[in-house]
Amino acid sequence: MLKYCIGTSLIYKNLNLPPQFEPIVIEELQGYFALLIAFGFNRKSDVNLNDLWRPTSINYQPYATAVMSRIRFQTISRYIQFYDRNSLNSKGNKSKFWKIEEIFKIFQENLNNALEPSEQLCVDECLYSFRGHCPFRQF
Repeated sequence: MLKYCIGTSLIYKNLNLPPQFEPIVIEELQGYFALLIAFGFNRKSDVNLNDLWRPTSINYQPYATAVMSRIRFQTISRYIQFYDRNSLNSKGNKSKFWKIEEIFKIFQENLNNALEPSEQLCVDECLYSFRGHCPFRQF
């Protein structure tokens, strides 16, 4: 399996790509992750994806149109993978989070490096009600 190294993260080549798929460049990947974070931050994860790019929708996000097209965002979402398909059985990992565990650790390290706490730090906690099923426990 071929690996593409982008920065410190690993992206594995998906062999099931259609022939018309254009390779992802680093700027496009950064924009893709920025959109994912922005949608999550603005609580847009429960909205129809088409509405985020449609100017007549109440959920329209102009920054999404500026970063990339909806079709390109959907195509990247469909084909991006952060794990080696050949090592599915060899990992022996029971975690449901294992497919993105490596990239998530890199993301956490970058967040830890970006924050330099000082004496003037306030941490607030807020709990949201949730009635869905969550496959893991968080304490």
